[in-house]
Amino acid sequence: MSKQGHKTRANLPAGGFLAIGRDVTSTSDTSRSKPQIHKRELPQLSSGALKKPRLDFSGKLLSSTPSTSSVKRAEVDDSRWRSFCAEIQIEPKQLLASLESAKEKQKPQKAARLICAAVREIIDHRKETGSWVEEPIMCSALMLFVKMNTSFLLPHEELIEVLCSLLSTNFPTSSPGSAMAPLLLYKLLMGATDWNWRLVESFIDDSLHERQWSDRPSVDGLIVNIITAFGTRIPHESMYTACDLTYPERYRTVAEINRFTKVSDKEQKIDAFVMQMRDICERKGESAPRNLLKTMCTCAGNGNVRLLAARKMDSWLLNGKLQRYAMELLLWIASNIGQGELTEEDSETLSSLLKLRALKSKQINILFNIALKEILNSDKEMISSVAKLLLSNEFSANRFPYNMTMIHSLFSFDNHSASKVIAREIAQMLAAKEEYLRISRTFLREFVRSLLRMDFDFALFTSHLFNAATEDFSVLAIPTFFFKSLIDFCVMLPFLAITPTIREASQQRRSANGNLTQTHIDALQKFYADLRNFFEICTCFFCKHCELCTDNRLFVYSYYRILYLAPAEYYASIDQWPIEADVMQYMRVISDVPISEQLLCTILEAGSDPSVPIDAADTIDIIENLTKRASLSSTLTGGSMVPISTSILLETVFRITEYKPPPTFNVQDEDLPPLAVKTLYWKAWLISLIWTSLNTDTLVKEVYYKYPNLKLIMQIVLTWDYSFPPMASMGDRIYAEKLIEDDEKAAYEEKIAIKTLETRLAGMEVSDSNSKLLHKLCNLDINGVCRRPPDNIMRDLEKLNEDLDLSRLLSECRDPDLLADIVRSQGSSKALPSIINLVESNSNAIAHLPLECICELFLHYIASSSCCGNITPSSEKLNAMRQRLRNAITSPTATRASVLETLEYLAVHLAAHSVSERCAAAHSMALLLDHDTKVLPIATNATPAGSLHKVAYFSELKHRICALLSQACAVETDLNRLSDYLTFLFEYADSKNLHLVAHYISNMVERLKDGREADIIRINAISFYERYFKEVEQNEVEWTEKLEALLPQNVKKVTVCVEKPDMTISSLTMISTAVSGMLQLLCSQWKKKDRLATRVLMDLWFPTSGKRPKVLNADGVELLPTWLKLKMLRTEDDRIIRVAMDDMKVKDALKFVQSFALTSYSCTKLLAILDSDETPLEGDLLEEAQRASMFVRGYKLRDAKGGEKFLERVTEAKSLHECVKVEVDENDIYMKLNSLPAVFDADDVDMKRITFNHISVTELISCIERAVQEGNEPEEWPSVIFELSNNLECSRAVISLLKAKPTILSFAAVAIPLLISLVISRNKDASLVGDFDSLCNNVINTPNLHIPESVRRILCSRGGEYAIETESPCSPNYDTYDPESILMRLSNSVGMDDMQSRLMERFLDTCPEILPHKDDDDDLGSKSRTILEILFSSKASTLQYIISLLPTTCSSATLAKIIEYLLESHRSQFVGMSVIRTIISAFHASKTYVLSTKQCGVFIHYALAEMERHSDDVIMLLMKFLENNANIRRDVTQGIITEVSRALTSPDNIQRKRFAQQIAVAFVKRFPDARLKSDAIVIDSYRSVCIQDRAVHNAIAELFSTAAAPMYSMDHKISTLAQIARSQPCVVLRHFPLLSACLASVAQLPARQLRTNNYQSLLQYILKLLLDLAPQSFEEVDRLQSILQTFFTLFENVGCGRTWVPLAQTLQNVCVAYLELNAKSAKSYFLTQIEAIKQLCLCLKSPSSKILIDTIMCLSRVEE
Repeated sequence: MSKQGHKTRANLPAGGFLAIGRDVTSTSDTSRSKPQIHKRELPQLSSGALKKPRLDFSGKLLSSTPSTSSVKRAEVDDSRWRSFCAEIQIEPKQLLASLESAKEKQKPQKAARLICAAVREIIDHRKETGSWVEEPIMCSALMLFVKMNTSFLLPHEELIEVLCSLLSTNFPTSSPGSAMAPLLLYKLLMGATDWNWRLVESFIDDSLHERQWSDRPSVDGLIVNIITAFGTRIPHESMYTACDLTYPERYRTVAEINRFTKVSDKEQKIDAFVMQMRDICERKGESAPRNLLKTMCTCAGNGNVRLLAARKMDSWLLNGKLQRYAMELLLWIASNIGQGELTEEDSETLSSLLKLRALKSKQINILFNIALKEILNSDKEMISSVAKLLLSNEFSANRFPYNMTMIHSLFSFDNHSASKVIAREIAQMLAAKEEYLRISRTFLREFVRSLLRMDFDFALFTSHLFNAATEDFSVLAIPTFFFKSLIDFCVMLPFLAITPTIREASQQRRSANGNLTQTHIDALQKFYADLRNFFEICTCFFCKHCELCTDNRLFVYSYYRILYLAPAEYYASIDQWPIEADVMQYMRVISDVPISEQLLCTILEAGSDPSVPIDAADTIDIIENLTKRASLSSTLTGGSMVPISTSILLETVFRITEYKPPPTFNVQDEDLPPLAVKTLYWKAWLISLIWTSLNTDTLVKEVYYKYPNLKLIMQIVLTWDYSFPPMASMGDRIYAEKLIEDDEKAAYEEKIAIKTLETRLAGMEVSDSNSKLLHKLCNLDINGVCRRPPDNIMRDLEKLNEDLDLSRLLSECRDPDLLADIVRSQGSSKALPSIINLVESNSNAIAHLPLECICELFLHYIASSSCCGNITPSSEKLNAMRQRLRNAITSPTATRASVLETLEYLAVHLAAHSVSERCAAAHSMALLLDHDTKVLPIATNATPAGSLHKVAYFSELKHRICALLSQACAVETDLNRLSDYLTFLFEYADSKNLHLVAHYISNMVERLKDGREADIIRINAISFYERYFKEVEQNEVEWTEKLEALLPQNVKKVTVCVEKPDMTISSLTMISTAVSGMLQLLCSQWKKKDRLATRVLMDLWFPTSGKRPKVLNADGVELLPTWLKLKMLRTEDDRIIRVAMDDMKVKDALKFVQSFALTSYSCTKLLAILDSDETPLEGDLLEEAQRASMFVRGYKLRDAKGGEKFLERVTEAKSLHECVKVEVDENDIYMKLNSLPAVFDADDVDMKRITFNHISVTELISCIERAVQEGNEPEEWPSVIFELSNNLECSRAVISLLKAKPTILSFAAVAIPLLISLVISRNKDASLVGDFDSLCNNVINTPNLHIPESVRRILCSRGGEYAIETESPCSPNYDTYDPESILMRLSNSVGMDDMQSRLMERFLDTCPEILPHKDDDDDLGSKSRTILEILFSSKASTLQYIISLLPTTCSSATLAKIIEYLLESHRSQFVGMSVIRTIISAFHASKTYVLSTKQCGVFIHYALAEMERHSDDVIMLLMKFLENNANIRRDVTQGIITEVSRALTSPDNIQRKRFAQQIAVAFVKRFPDARLKSDAIVIDSYRSVCIQDRAVHNAIAELFSTAAAPMYSMDHKISTLAQIARSQPCVVLRHFPLLSACLASVAQLPARQLRTNNYQSLLQYILKLLLDLAPQSFEEVDRLQSILQTFFTLFENVGCGRTWVPLAQTLQNVCVAYLELNAKSAKSYFLTQIEAIKQLCLCLKSPSSKILIDTIMCLSRVEE
């Protein structure tokens, strides 16, 4: 085909047909128009060329060229209007006048005829001549007349027809007639309501073909109204604009009115047009003319036209020439579809449009979205139809690739409606087949993940899904699998909503260094809100529509699954999405969602409803798990993770726990006692505690006073004291006893109620032994008395507090202030752990805590800071607390209450019994009162009393301050501080509290010991008593009932009557203790006693006139007790002695004379009383006199006068008593026995008369050597001992001998007398001290020298009790002993209780802190070192007791020095256990000490040295010590373990290495995350075995107990143990014996019971656990074989039924794994189990069974 021919054919008119029905041939087909890019677009005519020749009007008729088209043009029938005007002839120039004339005559018909005639002439002349000069004139006349007289002309049909003929005439564009016709039509028809159908036909004809007038702007008004015949709606301009299309001007300005409502056969006429358009489409196909598309736009109101266009739309959109017109057509279709009820044509139209392949173009995609939005806007029900069509195609075999895009458009248009429709469709699919679950999940996953992650409202979707399930299906017709499929589908929905942004935000939130942006926060908050709504929707569905589920267990599982409490494996097992790793991450995100109160209420409502198949146990378990999960996280913007407004929800939880008998018993609820299931009841308390802790703003105030049991549990948590009653309450013993009494009473009543109920249910009497409910039920009385929590609840409570930090949450509560309540009721020390926890986690708490708590914490930090220099609290926190307390007592903002509260608290610690506590309190008070005092280091000699006047309101509160300070005087041991107190009291004590202050000062005076150092105290005290006496004398001291209440009951108000020099009697009101204090102080021995104050008091109580004052009203008060009288007798003042001697009886004199340190004067007075007495000495009096006689002789040697008569009387009475004949009545025989004559009187023995022979040094040495050789004492031995005790030269020689030959000390019989003699000689001559100590050190440190323990004890104690030279043969004066001497005597004293107690008392009086107080600041003094050396070198029980006091009596700084001294180096003479116990006790008392590497080494050296003798004790102490410090002071634990590892690798001492090995093994057992590797301890975690084992043991026990209860789910228990196995496999491996034992008991159950799902799950999981713990599980041979043996026995009993096939498969896999991982052990074991393995393999043929059969056959051949 030639190019020319091709062009010719290409230039045919658009549509491929020629116009017919014309008289003149058209010449418009010569060429096609070319695109005009830069020129104004010309009006579109036909599909012919733009440049076409002029029409030829030479012929009579204008006709077109014959066409091959089979489509005929509509023929114009003009006969009617021509006949209408046939008689009318027109003169063009007279036309207007004729028309005006017709108007004047009111002849509209004539006017119409004239117009028709004029048009006829115009048409005819055009056809005949092609042009007419008169045409413009006529057109002007017609236009002018019609315009001016539109109302006059009626729209005659002939008139309309003639104008339509004019329109159909093929006028040139420039012809006036072509423009006149539409204008005239529009003018004539605008006022008419019904238009002629001829207009529509003319329009369609022109529109489909040449479009000569259809596109003219002049016909816009006409066209807009014509298209109403098809019911077509015009698209909005915004639709065109969004698609970058030009909006037609005609549709913007002209209003449309339907003018064809009364046309008959309208539908048939429109169908004719449709057939015409269909014919064109069928002929032209994809190359349809653009005029067709334009025409279809105007006819889009017809459904057939829309369907026709939709079927061809794809090809038209893909055609570049037609694309723009096709786009417009699509918009018209979208605007007109769905105007009413969706017809079949519209449904097919939608189906065609939804399959457009042209959507791959972005432009077309945008167009389609706009069109689809318009379709959906037209009718709300349309979205349902669209969605159904899309889903139908999506799940069909010919899936359209753009379905997801369109569904996305649906959601973006109307999320709610789209969700509803798709949810209903998915519900239908889930109910159709069970297999459709996977397809539905895949569809939604693909849809959401690819397009709609951020906009997918999964909560709304879930709601629609559940609504569809309940509205579209009946309970009877619903399939059994539907409920499970529904839940399995729903659990995926929140996973789909977890976007990358949410995952990133969650990771940042959990990261320690992560910072959340606002985008992250917004994303998380939206997800949390949706998820919370999702939970509420699901639980509400479960509660209201439980009948949809026929399997009760599945219903309960669904709660766990939908709330994401199920194992992670479940969520990954449905269709392997998401994978298990992603599931764990998703569940971590979900675990951070807050739990709403509505959700909890819904779950509890379901648990309370008997018709809902979930019991109380599962309900409580779900609530507990939800609560714990939420408690582990925190909200993003504050608030509670479990917001609860009132306690109503708590009461609902407890109502769930109520016990209800099975319905078969037919017991009415009102007849049941209020009983609860015990385990659930206490779980409810734990849940209530967590809720309360998380809602301190709303719940605490209500429940703290409403529920006593919860209040007690909260106090237990805050004080970390898990006992009942708490130790904190033991301070108030009455309250503690009341708690115990109430609990026992309630327990008894509970027991009676339970047994009564069980008797009624069982129909027989039950006892404690056979009762089944006694230990399972308890009283349901949440408002009643406090009950003792079970032990397991206490453990759970402790774990909850550790995991959830409940104490910190509760301690933040200020209304009520729980910490302050504990401080007030139980003491601040009990609240200290919670206070520290709160302040460490929130430093702002310092500004809000009560002053009592701040004081306690400040004191704690101050005391702990003195322990070690490198471990100090934050200076910022210390300064903040200091400023807070300073403001409370000194600033202008301080109040009376704050001053008093702070000072009272500090004063209590100033009066503490611990020296370190008093020092810390004094330093703290100095910090608050003095700005210049440094916080650290602590000043142990602080004297704050001098600055107390600086406190606010001092003048008003000074009487109270004085009372507080006087209490400290009674216990203070620091003399400088005590003097400071007394000075303050002397200056500021007033009349309101002078009696009270005098009482406490009297207590202090009673405690004072004689000595020069206390003189300043006595001076201050005597000055105070002088002031007290004077103010009492002047009646200025007040006595009130309040004061009487403050004084102890034994303190009495007495009246002292004093006779003055003027003979008048003065009555003074005093207190009994003040009188006793003054007397005691006057009797003390001290310098400068002649002060004026002393003389005043002496004249009061011991006047020279002898007229002593009388004390009245002193009934029951002993003003002069025996000890005070004795003290008076020891004074040197005669006046005092005379008072003491008044009215003294003989018995008292006998007692007093047996005392030491009596003066000669007082002793003479006593002897005079004894001499003057004539009472016979008999019985007890004689024995007392005999004991007194020795003291009398001693005092006579000290110049005491008298006593001779008394001694004679004693001798006579004694002789008379000895000579009395003893008569014995036995068979009437009387025997008289006389005692043997005495050789000498023991009382008159003179020790100086006993003499020994003197021997030389050489003889002495020779005698010692001979004694060693012979093994017994030679005859000269007494002389050797005597010479050694009295001869300095001999002593030096023996010391040299023992140094040269230390083996002599191995013979105890020789060594002990020698050492005792050397000690005596050393005490006589101080020059021997150095030599003796050198001997002791050399001998003790000599290796491989075996010395008996008795000898070693003397050496280590440097002489022990033999180091003291006794003062008196009867009662030594211990007051003269120094501390070292006392300790040496105590180290070897055995069986001398009285002596030990007196020595102990003297030592503790001398050294209250064990060590001398005046040591160097940086190091221990020499005396302290000596004391420590004596203490730790002895095993004496008394010294061990003193050692045990070190951690409590010594200050923190002193204790740190002791630790440093003990661990300087290893001292073999020290008792290792004493050192170890002291170090451990010190660390227990304070957690702030540290140990250097060297100190750790010395500590382990002591431990290894003691392992030989006390290995069990050492290991127990070490492990407890390491466990307590593992998390608090990990550096100490690490240092000690490092030293143990070093000992393991040391090659020097094999025994030492063996002991280190024992310690290492014990450590690895106690800390499972540690292991031995290459003789070193490798530590992964410091989690101790007791915590881990408890968790694993409980998990295993609960696993097996749950299996025995068919109503409970195994999934949760298995998940718990599986998580532990993954994180702590070694701990689970250690519990294999427990697992084996429990499994063995299960294997004995009947096969019927073992077939249940729970036991099948249990057995399956145990085998899976073995595989999960590989390879370690297969190395534990004995434990593994025990478990396998149980399974083999099980299969032997149950056989090979179908039920056991899965279990057999898993067991085969375990056996194969055993072969692969431990072949040697497995083969030897399988050789003994050949028959069992054969039977196992017969159950199931599998690859594993083949391996086992081959192995067995091979083993059999090898054995043969």
